[in-house]
Amino acid sequence: GAKAKSDEAWIPLDVRKRIFERDLLVAKVNLEEESKRSAFIDSRAKRQSLSDLEQNKAEERYKLKRKKKCGLCFREFSVVNLVLSVPHKAIVDMQNTWTEKNSWISMDDSQKKIYQNPTKQQAPALYDEVRVCVYCAQFFQKGQQDFYRPSHESKVMERRERAEKQAAEIKKAYWDPLTTVENLRKQELIEWESRVKGHGEEGARREAGGR
Repeated sequence: GAKAKSDEAWIPLDVRKRIFERDLLVAKVNLEEESKRSAFIDSRAKRQSLSDLEQNKAEERYKLKRKKKCGLCFREFSVVNLVLSVPHKAIVDMQNTWTEKNSWISMDDSQKKIYQNPTKQQAPALYDEVRVCVYCAQFFQKGQQDFYRPSHESKVMERRERAEKQAAEIKKAYWDPLTTVENLRKQELIEWESRVKGHGEEGARREAGGR
């Protein structure tokens, strides 16, 4: 009888050729991966006393594992050194608290896009697991939560204490003539520098206009 046609006869020849080449490539990658794993297992068998870090380094050397970034400091570490898992929201809360409590720390919109992934600002992504390094893990230990995620009562108390401290400093300065004089001199110096700067800019404008 007539020879039955292949089930793939309807597939154009060039398409079948690409499928075949892709399958060969996948097989090659799988063989290379298996070869790496075998070499790693043989190496580990020879060195049974490997520590977790040494084993991690060996796995990185054979490209079985890759370094990953800490979710808070964004530095790269071996996976074994990312010792704690926290929700992504805890990272965002910590960063926002640092910028609120420390005037020398600021974060513009472009930095927020890098360090506070805009696609993860809504639930459930906001609670995705994030791994942090040994150093950053200390900020999320027991007893630290009231710092990076303070309750409403804690915030009210902190504002009250800040206002009381500021009032006490003003009162102390009022009864301390030396401090008062120093503050007046500082203010006069600031005003003088501002006037000098203004005169300099005005002179430069006049000179530019006269040309």
